[in-house]
Amino acid sequence: MIEKTMFENDELVGEVRAVMRQRLQRLGAGAYACLSTAEGQLAVTTLDDQDKGARYSALSSALLGLCETFCKEAIGESSGEACFSSGKGHAVLMRIELNGQLYQLCVVSSTGNNMASVLRETRDMGSSVKRHIESGSTNTMPD
Repeated sequence: MIEKTMFENDELVGEVRAVMRQRLQRLGAGAYACLSTAEGQLAVTTLDDQDKGARYSALSSALLGLCETFCKEAIGESSGEACFSSGKGHAVLMRIELNGQLYQLCVVSSTGNNMASVLRETRDMGSSVKRHIESGSTNTMPD
């Protein structure tokens, strides 16, 4: 059974989407982000197509789980981040904790950005979303 999440509040979804879009501006056109529960349920996406966002959330949940298991076995410690690159772009997956619940953030960008920039923006976006939610104030845009 999937627990209720704080993202069932439309106002909060809109605010978090605005925070995510603000961070994505640094990565340019075509970049997008999805915030999901650890189980892969879409919470917030910057994509216009919610169905794509839901699919990417489910896929990234499974992928991040496999990456965490691989890191734990191969390196000896689980990692909360995974980076992927192809000829068309980059993707970064990251676990974040929001109000005691695990979520995952997925940020995708074109090859117009380097992987280090996408990783940095993903970490910064995670911090911005966390600050916004934990501040408890509405309509406050973090940096």
